[in-house]
Amino acid sequence: WELNAADLARDLLAGEAAESKRAPLTPWLTARSFGVFGVHEWSGRLPVALGGLLAIVAAAGWAWRFAGRRAALYAALVAGTSPLLLFNARQMLGDAWGMAASGLVGLCAAGAAFLPSQAEDEATRRKHAALWITGLVASVLLAVVAAGALQGALPPLAAVALVLLLRGVVPRDPARRMGGGAVIVLAAGVALFVVRAVV
Repeated sequence: WELNAADLARDLLAGEAAESKRAPLTPWLTARSFGVFGVHEWSGRLPVALGGLLAIVAAAGWAWRFAGRRAALYAALVAGTSPLLLFNARQMLGDAWGMAASGLVGLCAAGAAFLPSQAEDEATRRKHAALWITGLVASVLLAVVAAGALQGALPPLAAVALVLLLRGVVPRDPARRMGGGAVIVLAAGVALFVVRAVV
């Protein structure tokens, strides 16, 4: 199976249009790695391993943002020793980039929706909300390319949007309203995209 992934990457490197049922990011990154470092086992696995490292960073970032530095250390340790992540980050056919992108979507969605209630001025809070929303849009695009809209982007987006909707409280803070609104609108857009694709 890994040879099929390597052949697909070599075909992409040669400029041949290769058909695949997989999301395009991992084969494309593997082809770029083959182009830079040559066709070797390690160069084919390098991009997937980097995706695994990004998944660990996303888990640590999530924990750091909402629970502190010590929790971030534990999250990185747990994610980095998880058999599922290790399996997906070691082989060319692994889905480490999908895991990383999904984690980044969750981190940015939660960051945008649940801004800290620190006493900052309004302009700074809006700037932070805009940064989280920009990261959210970028991570959703990465997740769609890495794992598809249904598997990569929709679960974490829908989870944060559902929490916002179930709370039923519209925040008074305009920056929180902006971030929460962006998460809900983006989740609805991705959900409609998935439903349209299914239909």
